[in-house]
Amino acid sequence: MNALEFKNVKKAYNGRLVLDIDSLSVNIGSRVALVGPNGSGKTTLLSIAALITRPDIGDMFIMDQHVNWLNVESFRQIVSIASQEPFFFRGSLFINLNFALSGSGLPRKACLDRIDKSLSLLGLNDLRNESPRTFSSGERRRASVARALLRETPILLLDEPFTHMDHASASTLAKALIDLPHNPTIVFSTHDLGDAYRLADSVLSLQEGKLSPWTPENLYRMRARKIGDGFSLETSGGLSIYYPGELEDDRVYTVSLHTHEVILSREKIDSSARNSFSGQVKRIEKTGEFTVLITIDCLPDLPIRATLTERATRSFNLHVGDTVWAHFKSTAIHVFN
Repeated sequence: MNALEFKNVKKAYNGRLVLDIDSLSVNIGSRVALVGPNGSGKTTLLSIAALITRPDIGDMFIMDQHVNWLNVESFRQIVSIASQEPFFFRGSLFINLNFALSGSGLPRKACLDRIDKSLSLLGLNDLRNESPRTFSSGERRRASVARALLRETPILLLDEPFTHMDHASASTLAKALIDLPHNPTIVFSTHDLGDAYRLADSVLSLQEGKLSPWTPENLYRMRARKIGDGFSLETSGGLSIYYPGELEDDRVYTVSLHTHEVILSREKIDSSARNSFSGQVKRIEKTGEFTVLITIDCLPDLPIRATLTERATRSFNLHVGDTVWAHFKSTAIHVFN
């Protein structure tokens, strides 16, 4: 049985198609991460799944039941969402959470127990009597997730839950999502591939509203410029990547590079790789039993991620803050219209 299923779902705003999903299904009890650049359709997809936005055409199924958009109330008892920009009423966090359970039909003690459990899971006990309107951005996002958890619905949707969170808050949220006792189906969007691979059973990439076959470990929006024997793909910050294929001059493309195609070195090396960039190691995180994801900041708009084995990382004596070189061949680059 599928928790969620989309068939030929399309949504346009002001004549621009922002979501175009031929087929998408999410298994019950799974955790799915949606990744992709801004404007790729992640928020629209979640808004449709939460029954907030109605698609222009197409069919959606929740728990294998076809959604009738003229009568969605019964389905809204199954789905909860924590929005990217959550709204809170005046008053304390406790008052906001208590209001979220009004009309649930639960006894008073059961409501209080759920509120206490949700606050504890998200590390918000100390803020229960404070107004969410005074919270930091990261605290508001945790409060939004705490509110979404109260109803204990079978499906939980989270729109960019980790954005603007410090490491401690993000770790608290990640642990909470893993430890949820009612084991909901979770679909969340994120810009951080480390969070996606660490928390999700599967990672789906959206590009210009469509599902992409490529997982975007390194994903950029770049403008093509014609040069003598190919094209230069340029970032807004001034870095460029050489690409040997045929592109349309002065057009912006989505560019993807697999982390396994990136070679790291302490010094610049002479090789057949046409693309070499120097930067500082920003993050080192374990992504598998024996693999590590290294993030190198070349410019703010060109972070490059490389996958190494744990043994290679140790022998390389690599630490956050080190300066390294990242190299990759032009044939490793994938360009999408």
